[in-house]
Amino acid sequence: MGWNEIKRSPFKKVNDERYHITLIVRCSKIRTPNTYTNSSVPVPLFGTRHSLANLNLYIWGTHTLHPMTDIEYIRNLRTPSTEDPLRLLMSACFTGIVCGFDNQAYADYPTIIQLLKYDKIKVSRFCPEDFSFGTPRRLCDIHGGDGFDVLNGKAKVLTEEGDDWTAGMIEGAKKMLEVAQKNNVELCVLMDVSAACGSQVIYEGMRRAENPVYQVGAGVAAALLIRNGYKVISQRDYASMEALYHKLNPAHTVNPDAIDHLQHPWCKEHFGI
Repeated sequence: MGWNEIKRSPFKKVNDERYHITLIVRCSKIRTPNTYTNSSVPVPLFGTRHSLANLNLYIWGTHTLHPMTDIEYIRNLRTPSTEDPLRLLMSACFTGIVCGFDNQAYADYPTIIQLLKYDKIKVSRFCPEDFSFGTPRRLCDIHGGDGFDVLNGKAKVLTEEGDDWTAGMIEGAKKMLEVAQKNNVELCVLMDVSAACGSQVIYEGMRRAENPVYQVGAGVAAALLIRNGYKVISQRDYASMEALYHKLNPAHTVNPDAIDHLQHPWCKEHFGI
């Protein structure tokens, strides 16, 4: 498989030892858990000779490398205690704060309910959309790309009425990054599908369109966190959540059948993974 063949692939996992970092940086966009670059100069990720087969990356469209979740990172986190809890950044709506566009909280996800039961976590909570636009507010989505494209000025965040909320969304994302940095966050647990916090699957265009379009990608805030080296999982990344539960309580029996969002049969069929 040559580079042009990879570029033409609509959605393909690359698993070939021949493709090394010095080759993949020729992409217009490189997204990995450790690095984001538009440079044609080779950059180290896990090591300058690591191949794509070891990086758990996906190619989307003609240019995007999107990181899957990183379960090994979660497994290798330090062992937390009640005195020194694991520092998490969470979408505020998960924690019962009323900050959804529809004036709701979204604290009823079973994975989140379970996570918040542990006493070895310290949660920083933030909603970038509430920060910029208040609650309740109009619904907005990304048009013309994903969160990385918004940060690069190549896509916009628009309301259903067509108002451009791009600048406000970026400001909210920057504030969320500031919260993560201030609190020395070790892992982010964010609301998937959100134009701000989505990390696996988001909408391309308005979600309430007659024929909504899904895409693999990150929202604006999640993209900025990833760009700055933070690991992000969603409430639908069940395998990652199981690893996190086990880290917080070694007595927890990990469900071997749990899968992350993009491993779900619907995602595999819909995106051709």
